[in-house]
Amino acid sequence: PHGAPVSGSLRPGSVLVVPAPPALAQAAGFHFPYLPFPLGTLVIQGTPQSAWTQSTAPTDAEVAAITLYQDAIYAAMHGRNDWWNQIAPKVAYSSVSQLVGSSKVGYLNAVDPVITVKGTSVTNFQIVTTIAITGGPEPGHYSLTVGESANDRIMTVTSWTMNKI
Repeated sequence: PHGAPVSGSLRPGSVLVVPAPPALAQAAGFHFPYLPFPLGTLVIQGTPQSAWTQSTAPTDAEVAAITLYQDAIYAAMHGRNDWWNQIAPKVAYSSVSQLVGSSKVGYLNAVDPVITVKGTSVTNFQIVTTIAITGGPEPGHYSLTVGESANDRIMTVTSWTMNKI
């Protein structure tokens, strides 16, 4: 999923690329999923074509969204703003300050991905969950909402909101 199509086939609208720098993909060393968490219910919204929903494209999109999310968590925990800037070029690195230097991210509930689709094209993703951060400057429990988008099949993080609860 890192820097290469998530799916080996080239079905229209189904191949998404996570633009993780090679060093991040290598450092993470894993593929879906490398941070254990409970995966909730995938929600598909928008106006997807039925052929899209009845193919493997929804699963391909979910894997890409979760891969990008995990790359973002990994980059933040390891204090790599250079990696962050490549996968979230329009999101301030300061938005993940609570994660920098943390030793563990746990999940208090499921990670619920929402995918917005128009026809056969994925346009947006949203991931909502509640996390527990151990270590680092601001340990505690946080609600987390992450926005992602696909532009010409290249996915990036477009929003990141963490609120202490």
